[in-house]
Amino acid sequence: MKKAFTLVELLVVIGIIAVLAGIMMVSMGGGSEAARAAQCLTNMRGLANAAVTYAASSSYYPLAGSVTWSKIDESQGIGKGKTVYYEMTGWLSWYSQNQFPSGSYQAPEYPSAYASGSTVSSAEQQQRDFAISNGTLRASLAGSRDLLLCPDHKLQLKANAPFFSYVMNEYFKWNDTGKARSEQFRGRSANEKYADRRLLFAEINWKGYAGEPNLSPGNEGTDQVLQYSKGEYIGFNHKKGKEKVAHVAFADGHTEQLLLPKGGMDESALKELTKLLCEGKDVAFNGSQYEEMK
Repeated sequence: MKKAFTLVELLVVIGIIAVLAGIMMVSMGGGSEAARAAQCLTNMRGLANAAVTYAASSSYYPLAGSVTWSKIDESQGIGKGKTVYYEMTGWLSWYSQNQFPSGSYQAPEYPSAYASGSTVSSAEQQQRDFAISNGTLRASLAGSRDLLLCPDHKLQLKANAPFFSYVMNEYFKWNDTGKARSEQFRGRSANEKYADRRLLFAEINWKGYAGEPNLSPGNEGTDQVLQYSKGEYIGFNHKKGKEKVAHVAFADGHTEQLLLPKGGMDESALKELTKLLCEGKDVAFNGSQYEEMK
């Protein structure tokens, strides 16, 4: 008699192979996700280092966002002058073309984080190109969008054509109209007192934690400034093992992965944590909650 597998034995072997294949796929998928998360941190570190390098050379950090101001051009004589608008650029620039006469003035537009439709329009593409090529960190970015976009973000929201994943803390000057012009249009001094704990860049909330992100341009999370005074917050978008983490960079250039508390966080707690980090407060984490150290 010839020895051979029975039908039951074949089914068992096939079942074992299927289980092993499933384990391998999950393992490889997790590895890819981990690799994308690692690239995200690398991107953020690159942006932070670019901002710190800029601060070291100019004595001021980049502006968190563009600021528009005006003056009277009296080159044609007194009483014949016209108002001319100028843009002081942020780390990314507005699409303002730098100056324009008041008669045809339109408020500059942000390059949105997401496309207005299923594809990027030519106007949106112009805004995106202008934002990089005219922003304060253009020398470091060299026209590349690679540092601006988390690869996991790009993969997950591919249909929305995301442009960038990271936002700069508004503490580094954002439309600070209460100051004299000489102070208003410069970022914070490079001698940042709490650089090791002052948030510089954070990642937009895009993974849907504490509510799905609003993908409509002009809404919360679509500009390049983290306006924590308006209640925006950092995003816990990535996984580290079984934990969710938020990627953040600080004003001294170092990056961190903040763990999501075991019981999660509601929007109020997320906004409070963001505010503490943006203001450079000492923050303690006990595994269950973040709180300011008094």
